[in-house]
Amino acid sequence: MNNTNLRNIDIQLLNALSREQWGGLSTFAETLGVPVSTIQDRVQHLENTGVITGYIPRLNYEAFGFDVTAIFELCVAVNALTEITSRLREKQRLMTIYRVTGDYDFVAVGRYESPTEMNEQVHAFVTNPDIKRTNANVVFETIREFEPMKFE
Repeated sequence: MNNTNLRNIDIQLLNALSREQWGGLSTFAETLGVPVSTIQDRVQHLENTGVITGYIPRLNYEAFGFDVTAIFELCVAVNALTEITSRLREKQRLMTIYRVTGDYDFVAVGRYESPTEMNEQVHAFVTNPDIKRTNANVVFETIREFEPMKFE
């Protein structure tokens, strides 16, 4: 890991946070066998250095009816990269958007309630004159998603 300011307790705390979500300072102090004040100090340090940027719950989107997951690859006109970036950010169904190297400029992952709703998104992409090429993949089976990375 590049950040040499991380202590062993920080790594243990990050692993616990990744597995268990936020359970309060006392929960993590008990889990790690250290005083609450130590956890409070280390969490504050991790937040101040930008290692921890927020706390969000893991949601089961299928429980909300978002059963269709699609992965889009977009090749965009060079002069439209900034505009397309802004438009992609506005699309609420696109949960993850990456600017990438290779044959495409963007890879985006979206969740949809139905194939019809997903097809509307595909249609919007293919009819946009600034998007030169589109590839859409529907996820057949999720093998691993939102799994935390273990720090060592």
